[in-house]
Amino acid sequence: DPNDFPLVLRSQILSWLSHSPTEIESYIRPGCIILTICLRLENSAWNELCYNLGSSLRKLLAASNDSLWRTGWIYTRVRHSVAILYNGQVVLDVPLRLGSPQNCQILCVKPLAASASADVKFTVKGLNLFLSSTR
Repeated sequence: DPNDFPLVLRSQILSWLSHSPTEIESYIRPGCIILTICLRLENSAWNELCYNLGSSLRKLLAASNDSLWRTGWIYTRVRHSVAILYNGQVVLDVPLRLGSPQNCQILCVKPLAASASADVKFTVKGLNLFLSSTR
């Protein structure tokens, strides 16, 4: 529950959101914080971020002692790259091969968020989800 956030963490999140120079959409739901961030970067910075997403996330983890980045699941998508963090570790760092008929496409995942202590059955709807390359 967002009301259960430590006051310091909650104020850090709100301060970060209010002082960021980029466009940010955010909301807090029970069990998760969802941030959609629109960045303006030089082409070289985009290339570094997109082609080394896992490395960039590892740098973020090394530079921060905040439990926000070290607890639970974090899904990150930048252009055509996806990385997933779990408890402060990069567990998946892959390029998306969009537009190819041999690749999967996730259309919907339900529920979007769940309590860490709950038993949950996730439903994933999409295309080509049973290919051997799908994880």
